[in-house]
Amino acid sequence: MKLIAIFIGVLVLGYTAWRYVGESYYKKPQYIIGAKNITASDLRDVSEILWPQGKVEQGILSPGQDKLYMDPRWPVPERLTVIFTDENGRTHEITLTTSLSKDFQGKIMVVISKLDETYSVKLETYEMSN
Repeated sequence: MKLIAIFIGVLVLGYTAWRYVGESYYKKPQYIIGAKNITASDLRDVSEILWPQGKVEQGILSPGQDKLYMDPRWPVPERLTVIFTDENGRTHEITLTTSLSKDFQGKIMVVISKLDETYSVKLETYEMSN
Protein backbone atom coordinates (compact mmCIF):
# COMPACT_ATOMS: atom_id res chain seq x y z
CA MET A 1 0.00 0.00 0.00
CA LYS A 2 2.86 2.35 0.85
CA LEU A 3 4.47 1.60 -2.54
CA ILE A 4 1.25 2.52 -4.36
CA ALA A 5 0.99 5.84 -2.46
CA ILE A 6 4.62 6.68 -3.39
CA PHE A 7 3.98 5.73 -7.03
CA ILE A 8 0.85 7.95 -7.18
CA GLY A 9 2.77 10.80 -5.49
CA VAL A 10 5.56 10.55 -8.07
CA LEU A 11 2.98 10.53 -10.90
CA VAL A 12 1.22 13.62 -9.53
CA LEU A 13 4.53 15.44 -9.02
CA GLY A 14 5.71 14.49 -12.52
CA TYR A 15 2.45 15.59 -14.11
CA THR A 16 2.54 18.92 -12.26
CA ALA A 17 6.13 19.57 -13.37
CA TRP A 18 5.30 18.61 -16.96
CA ARG A 19 2.31 21.00 -17.03
CA TYR A 20 4.33 23.86 -15.57
CA VAL A 21 7.26 23.44 -17.97
CA GLY A 22 4.97 22.77 -20.95
CA GLU A 23 2.81 25.84 -20.37
CA SER A 24 5.76 28.17 -19.84
CA TYR A 25 7.57 26.76 -22.89
CA TYR A 26 4.65 26.95 -25.32
CA LYS A 27 3.05 30.09 -23.90
CA LYS A 28 2.73 33.06 -26.27
CA PRO A 29 5.35 35.72 -25.62
CA GLN A 30 4.03 38.81 -23.86
CA TYR A 31 5.61 41.07 -26.43
CA ILE A 32 7.87 40.92 -29.48
CA ILE A 33 10.33 43.65 -30.38
CA GLY A 34 11.89 44.44 -33.72
CA ALA A 35 13.70 47.05 -35.78
CA LYS A 36 13.03 48.23 -39.33
CA ASN A 37 15.32 50.24 -41.60
CA ILE A 38 13.43 52.58 -43.94
CA THR A 39 16.54 54.53 -44.98
CA ALA A 40 18.29 54.18 -48.34
CA SER A 41 21.44 52.57 -46.92
CA ASP A 42 22.62 49.70 -44.74
CA LEU A 43 22.71 50.19 -40.97
CA ARG A 44 25.25 48.13 -39.03
CA ASP A 45 25.46 47.03 -35.40
CA VAL A 46 21.80 47.87 -34.78
CA SER A 47 20.80 47.24 -31.17
CA GLU A 48 18.14 48.37 -28.73
CA ILE A 49 18.75 48.88 -25.04
CA LEU A 50 15.52 48.24 -23.14
CA TRP A 51 14.95 50.18 -19.93
CA PRO A 52 14.73 49.06 -17.14
CA GLN A 53 16.61 45.96 -18.35
CA GLY A 54 17.66 44.09 -21.44
CA LYS A 55 19.39 44.51 -24.77
CA VAL A 56 18.39 43.27 -28.22
CA GLU A 57 21.02 43.03 -30.94
CA GLN A 58 19.64 43.13 -34.49
CA GLY A 59 22.94 43.25 -36.44
CA ILE A 60 22.87 44.59 -40.00
CA LEU A 61 19.63 45.99 -41.46
CA SER A 62 19.50 46.58 -45.21
CA PRO A 63 17.10 49.18 -46.65
CA GLY A 64 13.51 48.00 -46.16
CA GLN A 65 14.55 45.08 -43.94
CA ASP A 66 13.13 44.35 -40.52
CA LYS A 67 14.10 41.83 -37.85
CA LEU A 68 12.10 40.56 -34.88
CA TYR A 69 13.30 39.36 -31.50
CA MET A 70 10.78 36.92 -30.07
CA ASP A 71 11.80 36.58 -26.43
CA PRO A 72 12.81 39.92 -24.91
CA ARG A 73 13.27 40.36 -21.19
CA TRP A 74 10.27 41.29 -19.12
CA PRO A 75 8.91 43.88 -18.27
CA VAL A 76 7.76 45.90 -21.28
CA PRO A 77 10.38 48.66 -21.70
CA GLU A 78 9.60 52.17 -20.47
CA ARG A 79 12.32 53.62 -22.70
CA LEU A 80 14.39 52.41 -25.64
CA THR A 81 17.83 53.50 -26.75
CA VAL A 82 18.54 52.60 -30.37
CA ILE A 83 22.21 52.42 -31.38
CA PHE A 84 23.45 51.88 -34.93
CA THR A 85 26.30 52.72 -37.30
CA ASP A 86 25.53 54.40 -40.63
CA GLU A 87 27.19 53.88 -44.02
CA ASN A 88 29.87 56.48 -43.16
CA GLY A 89 30.90 54.67 -39.98
CA ARG A 90 29.27 57.19 -37.63
CA THR A 91 27.53 55.77 -34.58
CA HIS A 92 24.11 57.15 -33.67
CA GLU A 93 22.27 56.78 -30.36
CA ILE A 94 18.63 57.81 -30.07
CA THR A 95 16.49 57.40 -26.93
CA LEU A 96 12.70 57.50 -26.82
CA THR A 97 9.93 56.80 -24.33
CA THR A 98 7.56 53.95 -25.20
CA SER A 99 4.49 55.10 -23.19
CA LEU A 100 3.28 51.48 -23.16
CA SER A 101 1.40 49.95 -20.26
CA LYS A 102 3.11 47.24 -18.23
CA ASP A 103 0.37 44.86 -19.43
CA PHE A 104 1.06 45.48 -23.14
CA GLN A 105 0.93 42.33 -25.26
CA GLY A 106 1.89 42.67 -28.88
CA LYS A 107 4.62 43.74 -31.27
CA ILE A 108 6.85 46.77 -30.82
CA MET A 109 8.60 47.85 -34.03
CA VAL A 110 11.36 50.46 -33.89
CA VAL A 111 11.39 52.22 -37.27
CA ILE A 112 14.62 54.00 -38.22
CA SER A 113 14.34 56.71 -40.88
CA LYS A 114 16.50 59.47 -42.33
CA LEU A 115 15.45 62.87 -43.67
CA ASP A 116 18.22 64.94 -45.22
CA GLU A 117 21.16 64.05 -42.95
CA THR A 118 19.16 63.52 -39.75
CA TYR A 119 18.21 60.07 -38.45
CA SER A 120 15.06 59.60 -36.41
CA VAL A 121 13.32 56.72 -34.69
CA LYS A 122 9.61 56.11 -34.08
CA LEU A 123 7.62 53.28 -32.55
CA GLU A 124 4.90 51.30 -34.25
CA THR A 125 2.93 49.02 -31.94
CA TYR A 126 0.49 46.25 -32.75
CA GLU A 127 -1.75 44.68 -30.10
CA MET A 128 -1.78 40.87 -29.93
CA SER A 129 -5.20 39.30 -30.37
CA ASN A 130 -6.00 36.74 -27.69
